[in-house]
Amino acid sequence: MAFTNYDDFLAAKKKMDTYEIRVANNSLTVDQAYDVLVATDVRKQRDTKLAASDWTQMADSPLAADKKTEWVTYRASLRDLPSASGFPHTMTWPSEPS
Repeated sequence: MAFTNYDDFLAAKKKMDTYEIRVANNSLTVDQAYDVLVATDVRKQRDTKLAASDWTQMADSPLAADKKTEWVTYRASLRDLPSASGFPHTMTWPSEPS
């Protein structure tokens, strides 16, 4: 079943709370399946942010050394996001350096 919006998903979830979804021979509850979907989406957003900031780490980057260090810290925080408290629902995104 495909959901076109979050409200549809919540309505279906409410009906299916006691059922299981079978995914690749693993049995997941609806809540677990939802967590997997949200985590996948958050990782995609993180990967996009990492790719968009790749230029900051190039040898010919116009950034001063202190700014480059700020970007190194930011990118490390992005990579560590999946192990952050509250992932994938309530974790805090790191702030992009200015």
